[in-house]
Amino acid sequence: MDLFYTLLGRRQYLKALINSTIALTCARIASLFYPGFKEGSAYAATKQRTAETKALKAIVVYYSATGSTGKVANAIYRGMNRVMLCDVAPLKKIDPKAMARYDVVAIGGPIWYYRETANLRLFISKMPNMAGKPCILFCTHGTQPSGFFHWLMQPIQRKELTVIGWNDWYGGASHVLHMPSPYVTDGHPDEIDLQEAEAFGKQMAERAQRIYNGEKNLIPDIPSGPDADPLWAKGGMSGGGGMPGGDMPGGSMAGRAGGPPGSGAPADTSVGAQSGMRGGGPEGGGPARGANPEGGRGGGPGGMMGSANEIPKIDMAKCVYPRCTACVENCVQNAIDFSRLTPAALLSESPIIVEGCIHCSQPLCERACVYDAITYKQMKTKHVYDMKKCTYPKCTLCIDNCPMYSIDFSNPLQPIVHNNCEGCDLCWCICPYDAISIPNIAETHALLANSETSWDSPFLANLNQAEKTGRFRRLTPIDKVGWGNIVYKNPNAPRVILHLENYPYEVKS
Repeated sequence: MDLFYTLLGRRQYLKALINSTIALTCARIASLFYPGFKEGSAYAATKQRTAETKALKAIVVYYSATGSTGKVANAIYRGMNRVMLCDVAPLKKIDPKAMARYDVVAIGGPIWYYRETANLRLFISKMPNMAGKPCILFCTHGTQPSGFFHWLMQPIQRKELTVIGWNDWYGGASHVLHMPSPYVTDGHPDEIDLQEAEAFGKQMAERAQRIYNGEKNLIPDIPSGPDADPLWAKGGMSGGGGMPGGDMPGGSMAGRAGGPPGSGAPADTSVGAQSGMRGGGPEGGGPARGANPEGGRGGGPGGMMGSANEIPKIDMAKCVYPRCTACVENCVQNAIDFSRLTPAALLSESPIIVEGCIHCSQPLCERACVYDAITYKQMKTKHVYDMKKCTYPKCTLCIDNCPMYSIDFSNPLQPIVHNNCEGCDLCWCICPYDAISIPNIAETHALLANSETSWDSPFLANLNQAEKTGRFRRLTPIDKVGWGNIVYKNPNAPRVILHLENYPYEVKS
């Protein structure tokens, strides 16, 4: 008798399961002919339950030069991994096409030249279309905020990702040649910062889950307009002056982590939104150069195009268009137009550059070109190798850590540094054998090296204001800042020690 009832119970269960499947299928068919059927029906309830049980998978992908962004990325990963399955990987460890298998994407890096690093933009441009999937943005920087989220949104929107939150953290500036050492933001990110980052990661993963469950009102508006936070403003790349962020305004970071009012999303009082008003630079400082010794108004990031000589030059003999369109896809102003490539235009040095070019400084078109077909004739730092000191192939630190794969040892007499070099000087800083020299360092760093007072106005004014409002926690006392210890004056080798343990990498599938 017990066996009979057991079998009957199983039969009833199977019958109910079949009926439920039939009902759901019929409801879906009906919804095709009558879209309003979904509302207030069993179909909507069933779909809701299905979404609630969906096992979302996320990834935190990032670039980190010396470790600051790596620490933050690892903390965000820990927070997200508490809510959903999550992977974490630096750019070089994952194929951009593999991003398609993730439901939620967190993308971050340091601020360089008032924008995201070129390798991060190029990575996103190679990703497949992500069709509305939730995206979280984060960055690290030093004292001057400007532009990162604004410029990063261009490639993000091209991939149809939906930004659901963002945040930023202070970091040091250990490898930026014209920065003092110790720097005013050294010590960040510390344990408090990383706790905030972990809480932010958890908060964003929970928000992504709720958005997948249908709570679209949790998607925040993207800041815009003159009152937007500096990180959401155009910043230096479309004008602003030769000093790195020298005339950028201060301000708060309102609305970075929280959703729109009344949405039910955590407000900006969350720990993830307490990091404060941030600044520009790689892992904190920013390899922003000074005045342009060759003339024109541009010099540092943000200077407007001063003369025709500053327009990037195109060598059509090296260009492989249409096989490669990286420069077109990554131009922030859509100023590259191959339809202008007429026989007459070929006589010009820049036949496809239109008037919209804004001289974005360390231009992204040059960074995107792997064929050395684009050259920007601004004064650049030169890297020369002493092959008597270099131990290649025993040591490959400079190659392994170059963000743009710019260092080419195919020439045994003198390695080639390609045009797409980002100018971060990390290779010089981390070489343990002092085998790399910068023969034109006096010219490329003259402006900032000759004036310690330049630090007091743009950098400290913003930090002092941020400290007063509780947005910045000073970890390096002002009397401990090494104003005279400009990084490039450091006689030691290596100048910077990489902490590889700060580079989290875990891809489970």
